[in-house]
Amino acid sequence: MIEISKEVEKYLEKPYALSALGTGVGGEIYYDYLAFFHLILVKKGKKNGFVVPVSVKNAVKICKKLNLKFKKDDWHNYEECVSENNSLSKETTEKIKKMRRNRIRVHQDVLCGTDDAILEKFCSGNITNEKLGEFEQYPKCCIKQFTDNVWGDFVQAAEIIGDTPQNAEMILNVSRAGNADERIFQRLKKIQLEFADGRKKFPYLFHQACTDCLNDMENSPSGKLNKEWGNVAKEFPKLDSLIMQGGIDESEDKKRLWDKEWQEWIDGGCLG
Repeated sequence: MIEISKEVEKYLEKPYALSALGTGVGGEIYYDYLAFFHLILVKKGKKNGFVVPVSVKNAVKICKKLNLKFKKDDWHNYEECVSENNSLSKETTEKIKKMRRNRIRVHQDVLCGTDDAILEKFCSGNITNEKLGEFEQYPKCCIKQFTDNVWGDFVQAAEIIGDTPQNAEMILNVSRAGNADERIFQRLKKIQLEFADGRKKFPYLFHQACTDCLNDMENSPSGKLNKEWGNVAKEFPKLDSLIMQGGIDESEDKKRLWDKEWQEWIDGGCLG
């Protein structure tokens, strides 16, 4: 406890980037504090592992400071998870998966874990959102909704453009282009406002809580995790305060960017 407290004090005196969402262009330091906290959870055996992106140059540094087990991944390819609700043709589905595999380059992220067995289990083979979610101990319901959200973007784009493999590139290009069609904007708006709600309700969690979890703060899988991990955060009052306030600020920022009508959002520069 004393050792961890000292490391917390040192980090808060001079914080540095630990998350791809953190400090930097368009980033929020809240996510760096949150990433540091999740590494503490791993250190205290409250969480199996945490992934620090390769873009974060301090990944190995912080693992050594906290004396954590770590390993650079050996992932071969990124594989898109297809939603159980997929309504696209088999041909379009396979073309989108192939193009996503080619578009998303796999880099050597740093996996931090409680033991070598955990790291060996997850650091090789192909990487998917579901595999990453399992490593990070995201609730299964939230992993499923995340997959549904991502794949649902492609389904909606195909409904607008046309469900043929020849349209796969266009489907990918407009799937999150809220300025291209109001239907796409409304879908993105719903997802982003749920994300904003989750930052405020579950500030100690990194994942986007699903709708069911957001509707049951106390007894849902996300609610229980947030409570359990929040109790750990209270051992470090200053860090706890920064995370709590950061979650509130991030929630308000997201609402400010997305709680608008389509034309107002476009006129504002399509930010968010």
